[in-house]
Amino acid sequence: MLSGSLDDGSRGLAAINGVGGLSMVLTPDALPLRGMPENAIAYDGPINLIGSPAEIAQAICAAVQRVQPIPSAST
Repeated sequence: MLSGSLDDGSRGLAAINGVGGLSMVLTPDALPLRGMPENAIAYDGPINLIGSPAEIAQAICAAVQRVQPIPSAST
């Protein structure tokens, strides 16, 4: 979830984090309009990263590289 205008995304970030997912929010300064990033930060829920689009992309790449591939079943 990278943008939005209401507070439902803030609760969604908490739910994603609650099941082990990464929650990342765009730096509010990077957006032309106020909305979900400010709501998510004010909601005081678990946020793994507040950053620019480039920082979020880098964090996603790093997280994917840490995941071990699931071995395929031999038939």
